[in-house]
Amino acid sequence: MFDIDLDVVAATTALTALIDDTSAELTRHQQTVPTYPVAAAGKGFAAHGEALAKAYAATHDMLGQRISAALATSEAARVEVRRFASEDDGFAENIGGGY
Repeated sequence: MFDIDLDVVAATTALTALIDDTSAELTRHQQTVPTYPVAAAGKGFAAHGEALAKAYAATHDMLGQRISAALATSEAARVEVRRFASEDDGFAENIGGGY
């Protein structure tokens, strides 16, 4: 039989802190969209300026997606920890060893 010892309070507290931090980081990320003026590439290099602007925007979007994925994963983990605790409590009550 498996011996699983999960400190639900510690896990939930840590995940909540991670969720809060990640959410704040996502907000900061969304508020600071990089821009690259095409003219900054110099005369005759507009195509390069456009390519740089697109690359900056694509990198920013990709990072935003990764932060969002990390946030969703953290939230899902917290749900699973809570579900584990609830089912463990229910099981303990069913066998008469509630805590």
